[in-house]
Amino acid sequence: MSLHSSNGVCLVGALDYRKYAQQFVPIVERARSGRSMDPVEELRALIMGVADNDQRTESLAQLERIEVAVQGGRWHRSAIGVLLEATCVEDRETVPDFLATFTSCSCYLYDWNEDFAEAIYAFFSELNDKTVPWASPTDTWRAIVPPDQLAATSEAFGALSARDLKKMLAEAEGGDVFSEDDAKEIAGWWEAVRKALRVSLRTERAFYFSIHKPEV
Repeated sequence: MSLHSSNGVCLVGALDYRKYAQQFVPIVERARSGRSMDPVEELRALIMGVADNDQRTESLAQLERIEVAVQGGRWHRSAIGVLLEATCVEDRETVPDFLATFTSCSCYLYDWNEDFAEAIYAFFSELNDKTVPWASPTDTWRAIVPPDQLAATSEAFGALSARDLKKMLAEAEGGDVFSEDDAKEIAGWWEAVRKALRVSLRTERAFYFSIHKPEV
């Protein structure tokens, strides 16, 4: 099994859904519907509220790209995605992407607990429906799951620790499928997703998930 076939980077976190739905999305809709610079200035105001200096600086640079695009009657999905993450996503963690590899591990999780495995894989299969198209360029997929849709998935993830998943994968097929190091890396990805789900549910925020795959 090719462990690093995606060469992607996964970012997970807890998204402030109220801010996203009530402030960010309306601004984006106005920016996309015309050439007025007012929405651009509203985005600038949101950026100035970002505490992290590096994120704020990068967001301001991306805002210039959005401004040029809006003036030309176009849109810049990559730039707005950076702003979305900086202004609305908290408790962020970036890890190597193992979604495709994890999908191929379904038989081992179903042997562990069929009901929980069904909830976990249904969650991932439905992520496509949660795509944010206006912030997902060809090299980056961004998805948001509202807070009221996280309970069953969080429970299922919570039932399997990263340590137990690592052991499960390392022992699969008598140890012929994954090495200890491979199982550890997948378990690290799992723990990042698991933590983001737990924090999102506890704080009534949305679950944010993105995969960035550099174009070759």
